[in-house]
Amino acid sequence: MQEASNGEEDRPEIPTGRRILVHVTEPLDRETLKRYAAASLDFNPMHVDDDAARQAGEAGVIAHGMLTLSIVVEQVLGAFPTRGRTRRLDVRFGRKLDVENPIHVWLQVDDWSEESGVRVAHTTISGEDADGSAYVNGSMDVAFSA
Repeated sequence: MQEASNGEEDRPEIPTGRRILVHVTEPLDRETLKRYAAASLDFNPMHVDDDAARQAGEAGVIAHGMLTLSIVVEQVLGAFPTRGRTRRLDVRFGRKLDVENPIHVWLQVDDWSEESGVRVAHTTISGEDADGSAYVNGSMDVAFSA
């Protein structure tokens, strides 16, 4: 006979209050940038042409900010043993992602709440370079169905 659950056992096992590295990506390839440009209709030459990026003061092409954000969000959602969905997202963009660099995705669960029968993880998220400079950082609420 199973004991009644108080809900605590069902929570994803991400420690509260501790910042953890959840993923380090491979550097992005040019084909990914081209596909993202086509999907987003953002054909800014800085994202697909090295010469245009250099003329704009960059070392080479840089990733789209929203592509960088989507990678961070996807990796954070995938870090939970039970798949949640983004309920709220509030971020700032920092340094530009040179496509030769990986993204270090960090997650901290700050606390949990129950809202209308849905468990919500209130988190701090970040996508950074190896030295800790943020490409994107902020907060995200992740909702889990009851």
